[in-house]
Amino acid sequence: MELSRRKLFKAGLVTGAGAALLQIPKMMPGGAQTFDQLAQTDLHRDLPEEWLPSVCAACAAACPLTLRKVGENIVGIKPGNAGVCARAYTIPQELVHPDRVRTPLKRTGERGKGAFQPLKLDAALAAVADILRRSGTKTAFVVRESAALSFMLLRALGHAIGAAPVLTDEWTLSQGPVDALEQATGWRHWRYDLANAGGVIAFGVDWLQTHPHPVEAQKAFARLRDRNAPIIFVGPRFNLTAMRSHEWLACRVGFEPLVALMLAHLLVQERSGAQWNSIKSIEPLTAALERFDLTDAERKTGVSVRRLREVAKMITSRGGASLPAPQSVLCLGGRGRLPDQWAIVALNALLGNIGKETGGLTPLPDMTFASTVGGAGRDAPPLRHVEDLIARGRDVETFILVGVNPAFTSPAPARWRDALKRVKNVVCLTSLMDETAMFADIVLPLAMPAEREDAYLTNATGTPEVVQAALPTPTGVVSPATLALELAQRLNVPREVFPWNTLAEAAKDVTIRQPPNDALRMTHQAIDWTPPKFRDGTFHLLLETPVTLPRAEGAHLPYLLTTVGPHLREWWTTWVEVNPETAHRLHLHDKDEVIVESQAGAIRARVKTFPGVPPDAVCLPLGLGHRLGAFAQQEGGNPAELVELQQDEQTRVPLWDAQKVNIRRV
Repeated sequence: MELSRRKLFKAGLVTGAGAALLQIPKMMPGGAQTFDQLAQTDLHRDLPEEWLPSVCAACAAACPLTLRKVGENIVGIKPGNAGVCARAYTIPQELVHPDRVRTPLKRTGERGKGAFQPLKLDAALAAVADILRRSGTKTAFVVRESAALSFMLLRALGHAIGAAPVLTDEWTLSQGPVDALEQATGWRHWRYDLANAGGVIAFGVDWLQTHPHPVEAQKAFARLRDRNAPIIFVGPRFNLTAMRSHEWLACRVGFEPLVALMLAHLLVQERSGAQWNSIKSIEPLTAALERFDLTDAERKTGVSVRRLREVAKMITSRGGASLPAPQSVLCLGGRGRLPDQWAIVALNALLGNIGKETGGLTPLPDMTFASTVGGAGRDAPPLRHVEDLIARGRDVETFILVGVNPAFTSPAPARWRDALKRVKNVVCLTSLMDETAMFADIVLPLAMPAEREDAYLTNATGTPEVVQAALPTPTGVVSPATLALELAQRLNVPREVFPWNTLAEAAKDVTIRQPPNDALRMTHQAIDWTPPKFRDGTFHLLLETPVTLPRAEGAHLPYLLTTVGPHLREWWTTWVEVNPETAHRLHLHDKDEVIVESQAGAIRARVKTFPGVPPDAVCLPLGLGHRLGAFAQQEGGNPAELVELQQDEQTRVPLWDAQKVNIRRV
């Protein structure tokens, strides 16, 4: 079933695939060059002009940039030396967006109906402090994953007041096999050094779209292609990464990890009789791989053993820590089932990639506060993922939700809407009115990064870089750091558990926790892989996370909506990719409106026939289908509504890719 990119283009399966990831900013109206030109124009020549340092806080990369301030307004940006992605160019639009929450709000009607009245900031802070005082240890903090120190302060506040639990809302669809890596090494924080790798093989990971740092992914891709390093994608769908790879190896849905084990077995065969640098930790792995049933795996995956043998020879010619050549081939996988993660970790361990400083999987230091931050919540049973809050809802009276929107971005978000209706108190801290904020009792408007002083944990020295506000914080809007410090004072939190009075004090208290030097722990269980189980339905549900809608966010910005689905020529609405054979069998055509349904729910979408999706699957983009918003509220549905919550038994990670659906004409 292997198919090279060149053959696919010759077959005419894709139109407009030349819209590469590196061109995304240019696909926006006027192009990236036009943005830069506009930033230099004299449209505001009669007003004072300043160029102010700032950051884009859309993701954890916190890319530095410069804001052009003319008069009292931000009218443009200039990328820093490291560059920025398309999201950064929307900062001026976000500041004046009609969906912004500009004053504290108090609910006046039924939850979820959007009935609020304005509230003075001091009264809102007093109300939140009173809620926290009354709910005590029955408070749950869910804080956005962010590089900003202010969000770290809010997590620290949750621990200090004894909230149980205090969780970071991780976007698991952009994460690697961190759970298996933690079990194998004792450390959780890792990054792929893609730019310096001898090649990349992605097993089901559309890394050009889902990499947590979009600019880093773009630069790594450019360097890999400049060196003609092999880039291979293994997966059922012809996505953006497959389009830009040298080769696409199509396999059955959910069987990508088994292909990784096939390749690991062939590598052991290729190097039979040779020493793997005497790495004792992989001896149980190599012994188990020698007994691997390759013929059965070929039948299950549909991937040719002949082609994988060629890939194995290519890998050994490039080498790794345990192979003769200096550069290893990195193997990417997602954060799905633990056995799936182990398959990817085993393959990387075999190649000597784990812990390799250049071109491998590199451990990252962990940022923490030097001062002891404790509280009653520290003793509560840990929750491995934010989705566990629903199951434990009876123990929670108050939700404090900071910069997150689980009522839209979680699997089966109806569960969150029901939980938000039942819980006693809901406090939302958000910049935009969204589906979760509609259920809040108190809504506090968060200042945008350009409107607040903040510190960003973007360097390796352990000293956060403080960035001053480019604009004054609007009246009634609160900075996350100011909020944390103000609530700590109102609640009389003891200084031994929350010792800071200012953001600067907290920034000086940040320190680095270095990864341990524990040996790699690999066992034969690393290849004890079993096929995934899918929910009932006719078609496998494949989900795409467009690069300009990270974390399924950004649909409120029209510029970003115009960049979603470039290879399909689809914009602004939820579409469902259907194989032409399937469409013919179901009597469907492009633009037909259909119902996609599962046991969790049903949504409307428009058909887009696409040969790059297998006949037994359909694909939908996450991030579209909002029901409110000046621009985001368009036709179509939210694909997350189709996903029944399934969690890995050991890690509690939600399994987004274990769903099947049916499709029918409206």
